[in-house]
Amino acid sequence: MAKMEFANCLVNIGGDAGNQVPKEHVSVAEMAVLRALHGDEAVHTIEPLPVDNVDIHEELDRINAFYGRKEENQKLIRQIFPLASHMPLRLRDLRLPEEFFAAVKRAAPVEAVEEDELDAPIDEEGPAPAPATAADDDFAPINDEISRTPVKTTTRKTGKPKDDIFG
Repeated sequence: MAKMEFANCLVNIGGDAGNQVPKEHVSVAEMAVLRALHGDEAVHTIEPLPVDNVDIHEELDRINAFYGRKEENQKLIRQIFPLASHMPLRLRDLRLPEEFFAAVKRAAPVEAVEEDELDAPIDEEGPAPAPATAADDDFAPINDEISRTPVKTTTRKTGKPKDDIFG
C-alpha cells in the first residue's frame, strides 16, 4: 500500500472549456491520465483531499478498466505508467501551475460600513455622482450645436481636405 493524494476537480473534455465535467475523489495518477487524454490544461479547479492508502497495482487496474477501453488509450496509459511504480503519488509530482488549483478564500469587505456613510460624499470636491439609471444605458440625443459643426477631413486616395462630412 502507498499513500496517494486525491482531489476534486473540473475536467474540460477534449480541452473544451465549454464542456466541463466535475470529478470527485480523483487520484493523482488518474489526473495524469486525464491531462494526457484531454490536454495539459484540462484538469483545473483542483481541491486537494486527504491522503489515502492505495494499492498502486489496483489503481492502475482501475484506471485501465475505466479509461483503457479504446486501444489508443491503453497505449497512452502504458506510455504514462510503463510500470505501476512510475505512478505519481503527490499533486506536486504533476508540477501543476498554482492557477490550476481552486481558490481557497473569497474576497470580502474589509470593514462594515454604516448605512448613512454610503450617502456621504467621497471627497470635498462636491457631492457624489448620481446613481446610474436604466436611462443612462440608452443613447443620449446628440447636442445640436456639436452635430452641425463642420469637420475638416481628408480623402484617403488624394489626401486633399474635404469641406464638410455632412455636406
